[in-house]
Amino acid sequence: MRHALCMLGLGLLVTACGFQLRGSVDLPEALTMVHIEAPDTNSQFVRVLNQRLITAGARVTDEPGANRLIILDEQLTNEPLAFGGDARVREFGLTFEVRYEMRDAAGKQLTEAQVVQVTRSYEFDEQAILAASREQDNLALVLRQMAVERVLANLSAMTSAP
Repeated sequence: MRHALCMLGLGLLVTACGFQLRGSVDLPEALTMVHIEAPDTNSQFVRVLNQRLITAGARVTDEPGANRLIILDEQLTNEPLAFGGDARVREFGLTFEVRYEMRDAAGKQLTEAQVVQVTRSYEFDEQAILAASREQDNLALVLRQMAVERVLANLSAMTSAP
């Protein structure tokens, strides 16, 4: 009994201070029913965004009356960061950038166009090209997931501000 009361007290204390599990986001009202527009609606970023919105409790729809989350552009770039003594690339930097804005159902702009950019580096070994390619693909997915979380956090902050 005492253990249960301690756990209840701890749970209340943690939630009272605003603690949230990593990856959880409180969706603002503007995102409870949303339509995602993008140049490529089947891109990996849009698929991750769609799934993340649904997981957070949003209704992603094509119905009229839904606010529109418009993905203006998304871009993945890979550039050399470090070279070895033989002038061969030893490390690459992978950057994912997305531009987006939010509009209501009537087309009124709810947020200005915003940019989210995330970057990570990875080592390149020309003796293990297949492994490097897999690492790049995995890292690209992680960058897209990170970008989705930042977009949602930015929209939550922007649309809930007075």
